[in-house]
Amino acid sequence: MLVGPSGGMILGWLLGALIIGALTELMLRNGRYRFWKGAAINVLGGMVVIYAVGVPWMAVVLGDGALASLMAVAVYLPGDLAKAVVAALIAATVHRAYPIPPAGRPVTAAEEGRA
Repeated sequence: MLVGPSGGMILGWLLGALIIGALTELMLRNGRYRFWKGAAINVLGGMVVIYAVGVPWMAVVLGDGALASLMAVAVYLPGDLAKAVVAALIAATVHRAYPIPPAGRPVTAAEEGRA
């Protein structure tokens, strides 16, 4: 499977998850989880990075051009966008309901009072 046409998407998913996690951690260090920033992070890591790795991989494995491979995966773009937005909405709701600081950061007095 990793050497097939979808192998690049799997490798891109690993890189995308790393980028989403790192950028979300940076956002949380600067304050609370924001829906629009979270959605943008999800789109960047969950779509741009995955497709940037997966589409060229697919083109090489199938022997097609990059444009042909991009057109083949374009049908998935609306669903991926919807998933990125829903994931940000869920994350914003969870962070609002359970304001837990990221691991390794000391809990401030203001955060202790919210619990």
